[in-house]
Amino acid sequence: MKQFLNQPDEVITLLRALAAQGRTGEIFLQSNDENAKVYLHHGLVVWAFASGQRESFQSILLKENKLSKEQLLEGIKESRRSGKKNLDDILTLLGISGQAERRAIVERHTRAALEVIVNINQCAVQFHPHQSAADDKV
Repeated sequence: MKQFLNQPDEVITLLRALAAQGRTGEIFLQSNDENAKVYLHHGLVVWAFASGQRESFQSILLKENKLSKEQLLEGIKESRRSGKKNLDDILTLLGISGQAERRAIVERHTRAALEVIVNINQCAVQFHPHQSAADDKV
């Protein structure tokens, strides 16, 4: 699905519709000022990124003293070397072992992205559905 949205409320309406349908996939949004992605899993937003968000994933980890800059860089390199792509696995690799702590970091990042995404004006939107297995680990 590809479309063009003119108002921020249209972005919210689209997200709500995909959530209500229980969709799984990626939504790409692009405007002159912003690029963003939202990942849905059975209608739930599980991850989002926006180029203009005030807090990056790395800044959250550093700001909360979860990791030093050196630990973060080494962890990113190791996740690339090992081929780890699941965010939970990457955070575990970085030494953040508590599941609740990992979830809180992801939620904080996602909220910061959604604050930007729901205010995007005039953007091109593409939704790429994914097939998901019943036992998907999110």
